[in-house]
Amino acid sequence: ASGIGQALVVEGEKLVGILTERDLLYKLGGPEVELRKIRVREMMTPDPETVREGDAIRVVMNMMSVGGYRHVPIVRDGKPFRIISAKAIANYILDTSALEFYLPGREEAPISFVTRLKQVKIRHLALRSPVLVQLSTTLRDTVEAMKKNYRGCALICDHGNLNGIFTERDLLNKIIGEPVSWSAPVAQFMTPNPAKLSVDDSVVRAMKLMYEGDYRNIPLIDAGGKAAGVVTVRDVIIFFAEHFPKEALNLPPDP
Repeated sequence: ASGIGQALVVEGEKLVGILTERDLLYKLGGPEVELRKIRVREMMTPDPETVREGDAIRVVMNMMSVGGYRHVPIVRDGKPFRIISAKAIANYILDTSALEFYLPGREEAPISFVTRLKQVKIRHLALRSPVLVQLSTTLRDTVEAMKKNYRGCALICDHGNLNGIFTERDLLNKIIGEPVSWSAPVAQFMTPNPAKLSVDDSVVRAMKLMYEGDYRNIPLIDAGGKAAGVVTVRDVIIFFAEHFPKEALNLPPDP
């Protein structure tokens, strides 16, 4: 109901786990599961890695890049305080337009980070192969494909043409705890006609679209309008972790 896709799990003042949409995707058997019988401890990721409130952005970004996390708990005086998300970091970087940025191997004078980032195309990111399914694919088969390929979304297509996207957020908001059929077509639960980009669009455009639409996954299409991939907020964070100058990452992020 709150629109929040993750929660810290505590015992007293001690952090014991984090529960995210991805935990639900990987650990729930299907929409027919009776949630009232499941304990948080069974679903959560126990003993998550944490950062301190004053840690630099690079610490968080490297942790996300290496560990595959989208959310990292923040501790203050040894106690759980907040959660920092990959999307929050991307938004922070987008807003910090005065930061200087150097592409690898370049020696020219520094310019605005966002100005330089506009020159970086989505195709320059380390994009992973998307999960593509047909409109008639069942909900069960779609979720299983997402699990098998470790993806947070699936593109729903009709003969290659993009019709919709099904994400972990759709699973949480439309499936979990609802009286739906696991054998129903995923088209009944997808987000239809999603915002989309081309691999030749800039990373800045992707970041702005993520910020404005509150997206974590944006479908990509080719010149013929066919589904060609997905750019995720984690793809952006990995790029930053590899190419952002250390000097620009010494300040703590604002969750």
